[in-house]
Amino acid sequence: TWRNGSQKNQKSVERVVQEVQELFSKYKYLEMRMLQNKKVLIDKLPQIKSALEAVKFLKSKKDAGEEVKANFELADAILAKARVKNAEKVCLWLGANVMLEYPIDEAETLLTNNLATAEDSIGKVTTELEFL
Repeated sequence: TWRNGSQKNQKSVERVVQEVQELFSKYKYLEMRMLQNKKVLIDKLPQIKSALEAVKFLKSKKDAGEEVKANFELADAILAKARVKNAEKVCLWLGANVMLEYPIDEAETLLTNNLATAEDSIGKVTTELEFL
């Protein structure tokens, strides 16, 4: 009878170890997903900041009544020169090969909000990772 009890305990221990390993795997998967999410957000920050700076620059030149000389990339290594005066609207890449035209003030607001949201999300993910 002692052996039968020992075998039951052995199976119980094995089951507990298996459950702990499954939980550990789930936490590692969750951690991996959160780290990927954080990396995507961090990678987007420079793009958002750059676009916001460009919009602010165009807006300041418009307000000053000055002309902006720019090179636009038409394709890889193919540039076109342009002069922009009184830029009222800008086009922003939204992703998935989608570009939308916005009034310059709306574009600035959108990019400012996107930047704040991205920075806030990075902070939240970092806090969640520390907890995990």
